[in-house]
Amino acid sequence: MQMGMQNLPDSPGRRETAGPAPALSETQPRKLGGRNRGRAWRRFLRHRLAVTGLIVIILLVLMAVLAPVLSPLNPNAIDLRAPLAAPSAQHLLGTDAVGRDLLSRLIFGGRVSLSVGFVAVGLYLVIGTVLGVLAGFYGGAVDMVIMRVTDAVMCFPSLIVIIVIVSILGPGIVNIMLGIGLLRWPEICRLVRGQVLSLRDRDFVTAARAVGAPETRIAFRHVLPNTLSPILVAATFGVANAILTEAGLSFLGLGVQPPTASWGGILNAAQQLSALADRPWMWIPAGVLLSVTVLAINFAGDGLRDALDPHMVLEGG
Repeated sequence: MQMGMQNLPDSPGRRETAGPAPALSETQPRKLGGRNRGRAWRRFLRHRLAVTGLIVIILLVLMAVLAPVLSPLNPNAIDLRAPLAAPSAQHLLGTDAVGRDLLSRLIFGGRVSLSVGFVAVGLYLVIGTVLGVLAGFYGGAVDMVIMRVTDAVMCFPSLIVIIVIVSILGPGIVNIMLGIGLLRWPEICRLVRGQVLSLRDRDFVTAARAVGAPETRIAFRHVLPNTLSPILVAATFGVANAILTEAGLSFLGLGVQPPTASWGGILNAAQQLSALADRPWMWIPAGVLLSVTVLAINFAGDGLRDALDPHMVLEGG
């Protein structure tokens, strides 16, 4: 009798108590597998502005890496016989007040701007990500202490504090990187903390605990990889902001010091009214290049944000 009942199909009452199957997004992490990575890449390629921005970024990076090859002249070579020279066959973008070739300085200036952007953002990504994971995963006193420190740092106007730091330590590319890296991490910390809070009670975390995995391993090996998508998107916008910050500091004379070339320094040298009105070759190329770089990074960030949206990727969008 019992064997016969075991072979019977489930009764309607039993099917009702079983409940609906949990959704994919509730039982599995948002980590993109191979198929979802392919979907994300296809979504990115459909974003024309993002692809254009990515191409521009690649070209700028190549320009910075190959600066000694691409530069027609020594960017720091002074030619007192040709100060403030207009564009010509010898100097395609003219010269500055001491006869230095502006095209060469623009090419080498890209190294400074891009290095500040990538290094400074890398520094505060590490700080913000580690603190965000610790605060979100462990909670309690750890979360309270980290978030109160985060709130305190966010209360200060970062640009003013960076100017104070650079004024005390002295102008220079390293001090700019440190200033940006040590003051821009709270946004990343809050972002990562929110992502970790939404992931720490998922089934894959419970399963990892059930097999005896250490808490630190679960936090950084299983939870952290599933927060990388928003971190990457935030990093792209952070690079653009860091480049603008460096250009602003250099324009104020607190950034990279002469004779080292930088886009902000080129703009600083052309801030006189006579240069703005009569010698546009001294500031238009640097301004255009700076604007194009920031726009390209923002376009790529927009496309990356849309492509890595976990809900759209999991739905096959």
